[in-house]
Amino acid sequence: VSTSINVDIRYLGCKAHEDQPNFDNYTLLSNAITQGIPLLVPLGKTFLSDGALPVITGTRISGGGQSSSIKLADGANTHVFYSATAVTDVRMASFKIDGNKANQTAGTNARGIYLLGNSGRIFLDDLRIEDVLDHGVFFSATVTDWVNGPGFDSVVSRCIGKNCGSSAHTTAGGAGGTAFAGGCLSTRWLGCTGRGNRLNGFK
Repeated sequence: VSTSINVDIRYLGCKAHEDQPNFDNYTLLSNAITQGIPLLVPLGKTFLSDGALPVITGTRISGGGQSSSIKLADGANTHVFYSATAVTDVRMASFKIDGNKANQTAGTNARGIYLLGNSGRIFLDDLRIEDVLDHGVFFSATVTDWVNGPGFDSVVSRCIGKNCGSSAHTTAGGAGGTAFAGGCLSTRWLGCTGRGNRLNGFK
């Protein structure tokens, strides 16, 4: 399925926490993303997910600003968005990604947007990534080409990473976590801000 219009996720059956508390939207959101449906997270609503939402090539998700929120459910202990293989041409804009770290127990494997492989042409704009146990945004791969490595030809702009990282991650053997991590020489970070993170905001 493909469409040029972002579909309000409520039309897919998703229910906001404000309207139906603790409703798990993971399966509905995951199915929509893997079908290639561009998604709209509505203004002023929070949608819980009890699993790591997939990121595939061509993923499109937008919102109405930082009051549009995708939030990790209590005890999910995983990433909010994740791809285990390289993806390209991803666009996410104008919503909040909430890792809900006060209600998670795992010290690692809990990131906001975590892209493995040589992912590139990733465009993230006006996102607020907060309260994740580890990194807010992480382009991760074994770097063999510093120009065309993880995060190649990507732009991360006007994003805020707040309160990312944790002592639990350090205890588990990690660095502690921060707002933005990874990338290569062709990854552009424009006007991004880190606030109150365990490390200094950028790694």
